[in-house]
Amino acid sequence: AEALAAYQSGKSWRLTRSFWAPWLSALSICLFLVVLFWTICGMIGGIGIVTDYWGRYVFGTLQGRDGTQSFDPFLFFRDLGRFYWPWLPLFLFGAYSVIRRGTWRERGEFIPLSAAIIVTVIVSMIKFKSGAHYFLPAYPFMAWVVAKPISDWLNSRELPFLRGAATFIFVACLAIICFPISFTPEALPALRKFNAFIQSEGTANDRVLYVNGGFPYGSFMDYIPEVNFYTGRQLDVKDCGEVNAALSADPRLRWVIVAGENLAKCLSAESRAEFPTAYRHGKVYLLSKQPRESEVDLTPLEREGKAATDGKPAPIARGIYQ
Repeated sequence: AEALAAYQSGKSWRLTRSFWAPWLSALSICLFLVVLFWTICGMIGGIGIVTDYWGRYVFGTLQGRDGTQSFDPFLFFRDLGRFYWPWLPLFLFGAYSVIRRGTWRERGEFIPLSAAIIVTVIVSMIKFKSGAHYFLPAYPFMAWVVAKPISDWLNSRELPFLRGAATFIFVACLAIICFPISFTPEALPALRKFNAFIQSEGTANDRVLYVNGGFPYGSFMDYIPEVNFYTGRQLDVKDCGEVNAALSADPRLRWVIVAGENLAKCLSAESRAEFPTAYRHGKVYLLSKQPRESEVDLTPLEREGKAATDGKPAPIARGIYQ
């Protein structure tokens, strides 16, 4: 009765027929597919290609060219130390946990561990010239060794873990909402200030030309929604060679956003002359057809971060410096 209970609980790994039969059936199917594959290869290319591969490449590599090939039991461990970081500490902890608790005797754990050992021993014996990738079949079983103790720990503490995770997510979301936390630097800080000027001057029929290239981050796909939403104007995108022709063809283009050396490279002297006002923020320029006096009115910056609600330019409050 005790043996039956141990078997039904999954902790018996004795050589019983019900235990080994599925694995022997799977092994037979795998061997049949391998034999079938090489039989077809022999029928197509001749039996010589089969004997050459297995006799000269596989067993020849195993023995060495001069017959002095020796077994290196540490070949896999050297590759493991070079390529299995940062998971190696987790693997060592998992292996220690499996051995210490004796769970390797369970049927569900004995087979993966045996498969990993068999793969590493056979490949270490063969010692191909570039043998690191031949150990790849062992890594899924090693991943199981890493995940098994973590899974057991989570199962034993599932309810406290879920409570802690839910509390952490709630507090983190609340902190993001309440505090001005920025996880990434702003892609183009100048655009917020430029949008305020574009919305405050001109008419809603004005269009903005974006000269593609030269910007510190992202592409025009990152900026089109922002300009359209905060200014109520349409943003057109042109490559460097198309800028001058576009400005000549469409008089509604009253604003140009251009970065760095593209100002002189992409806009001809005639095109730049049509834009008497230039706002610069770092290496990014906003060109405007709206002429300004010597004093630059910063009142439009009050519109920074505010959406355009009616598509009309916001009135400028004069006399800010009085």
